[in-house]
Amino acid sequence: MQLVQQRAPDGFARIKDVLTEEELAGTASGYKRIAGFDKDELNARPPIVRPSPR
Repeated sequence: MQLVQQRAPDGFARIKDVLTEEELAGTASGYKRIAGFDKDELNARPPIVRPSPR
């Protein structure tokens, strides 16, 4: 957020005009990790719900 404010203090029309694809991906990855939604971390955990018997 601070970086966007620094680069576009008067606002912007599209976030891609302010941040690169790499910066957007890095930010999203960081938020996912902090929130507990990182794909690799989730896949490494045991299942929360056990499969139903067939």
